Amino acid sequence: MINFFEGLPRAGKSYTAVVKWILEAIIKGRHVVTNVDGFNMEMAAELTGVDVERVRELVKCIGDEDMPRLYEHVVKDALYVLDEAQDYWPSSFKPLDKPMTKFVTQHGHDGIDIILMGQDLNDVHNIWKRRIDRKYVFQKKDVVGKPNEFKWTVYKKVKGQKGDRFEKVSDGSGEYEEKYFGLYKSHTDGTTNTDTLEDSAANIFKTKAFRVWIPLFALVAFGAIGYLVYLFKGGGLVGSKPEEKHVVTTSVTSSSTPPVAGAEKVPAAPAAKAADPKPAPEDDDFIAGLAKKYRPRLEGWARARGQADVLVAWYDDSSRVRERLSAATVEELGWKVQESQYGQHVILAKGERRIVVTMWPIDIYGKVPEKQVEGVRAMSGADLRSARDERVQDFGPEGWPAQDDQVMGRGVVDLPPSITNIPDDAAPPRHIRRSAAYDGTQHWSHG
Repeated sequence: MINFFEGLPRAGKSYTAVVKWILEAIIKGRHVVTNVDGFNMEMAAELTGVDVERVRELVKCIGDEDMPRLYEHVVKDALYVLDEAQDYWPSSFKPLDKPMTKFVTQHGHDGIDIILMGQDLNDVHNIWKRRIDRKYVFQKKDVVGKPNEFKWTVYKKVKGQKGDRFEKVSDGSGEYEEKYFGLYKSHTDGTTNTDTLEDSAANIFKTKAFRVWIPLFALVAFGAIGYLVYLFKGGGLVGSKPEEKHVVTTSVTSSSTPPVAGAEKVPAAPAAKAADPKPAPEDDDFIAGLAKKYRPRLEGWARARGQADVLVAWYDDSSRVRERLSAATVEELGWKVQESQYGQHVILAKGERRIVVTMWPIDIYGKVPEKQVEGVRAMSGADLRSARDERVQDFGPEGWPAQDDQVMGRGVVDLPPSITNIPDDAAPPRHIRRSAAYDGTQHWSHG
């Protein structure tokens, strides 16, 4: 597995790699191959408690000339800690030589783990970059006035359709401890300027917001909270008791007349007002809610083998069906279905509530009831036979189908526009279907 430590100089990359990874590997007895400059074997032995000779056996330090030929320094099951990777394998479309490519791609076969360090992952060759599993980003805390501390964030590579991306896994912070100073060289020999360049303008705690506005805001908030507490505790107002009025009754007696003088009348206390009744909660019953918004219609009623079923539909003002329920569904919702003796309507009942469900009271659009046909026939006095012949000519020998009236089950006829006169004594059309008298079998309405 390859991890990449990314960060600017003095951000904590090398410190973390040496203290947290190399020393722990020595304690576990794992071999280490590293190019970290000036690794101190004696100090590592002192910090880990491992014999210095054993430390020399475990840690192999390589130089700049060995980095391009890293494949010549293969140690199985070792931890490789390689600093400044962009200097040895810079970003390029040109492939690395075959032995180096094989080392990068097949390091896992030898049980090798690699920590690659650099200032930016994009500066490293693609053969390395495409095999990074986790990326650690380091940042110094000098901007918050803590130059001896640093922050780290771990990202995990996730492969997607649009390419690889890194998702945040965890974060934390670290601090440079003096006991590790000298374990490795963070500067080249002869360097005297080892302090971090400080600029008060880059320190967030020295900005005007932190020096003026935040303290002022805290002071105002503290005063506001204190004032609210003061108000809740009475606000300095002293409560006073209302004066109690005492009513004294006196009586006067005389030696000759024993009656007692009328006592002073005490005014009766006004009757306490009855508590205003709380408004009834809005009815959330499903069927009651439907009845408030839509008109229920009885679409069907049938009885077979001693069992009856009802079909109820709720229509809006545009004659569109908003809901349709069977009797079984209505009863599951807590309502009872009471049948009409004549099969013309049903009543939905729940407690004290009643909802009457009737058939359609209007004619179906485009249909003419028999009563209207009889009226037209009485007014015209024409021969119904000629009208029927004309009907057969227009619509064929089978005529047109008749359907039940939606009010009382009477037959209705679709009249063609060519019929204008119907005689009084004309026989009914052959294909008019009339509903039988109610016998408890079935009765359907059309909506």
